[in-house]
Amino acid sequence: MTAIGEWLKQIVVVAMLAGIAEMLLPTRALVKYVRSVLGVAMIAAMLSPLVPMLRSNWSSQLAAQASAALFGNTLATQGSGVDDNSAAVRGYAAALNQEESLDADQYLAQEAKSALPENLAKYVTSVHVDNAMNPAELRVTVGIDANGTAWGGEIEQTIAEALGVEADQVLVVDDGGR
Repeated sequence: MTAIGEWLKQIVVVAMLAGIAEMLLPTRALVKYVRSVLGVAMIAAMLSPLVPMLRSNWSSQLAAQASAALFGNTLATQGSGVDDNSAAVRGYAAALNQEESLDADQYLAQEAKSALPENLAKYVTSVHVDNAMNPAELRVTVGIDANGTAWGGEIEQTIAEALGVEADQVLVVDDGGR
């Protein structure tokens, strides 16, 4: 958005210079020359945002800069001029990764709960997922209120199958005794 503002500011400055230059002319004979020169300057100012697009790899450079800024991609930062050592970039990337991990955990917890058939879902009080971004370390904790019934094993197996993980990665805790 700031680029558009700068571009508009540049056009306004050229237009104001054109008006001032025309007012300062001592004779009317030079008006057509000044107007043509300032018209070319105005066209150049209007086309200035398009000049970078004339390069052959502008889209890949823009994508590399965006990737580097958002995800801390070191290969992209080496060629794009983004400072990889910037504390703000690293902090933003860490916060983004943490938020993405939390979103993945919450999404998988919802998926696990919705995968249960109605006769089992009524016993589930909570589903908590850890390490959703790393399937090898994924842990699912399911809180149930089964009052000593034997639904825990079936709930464990159903969630493991729904998420595509081993049954030992799913822990069913009976909250009914509290």
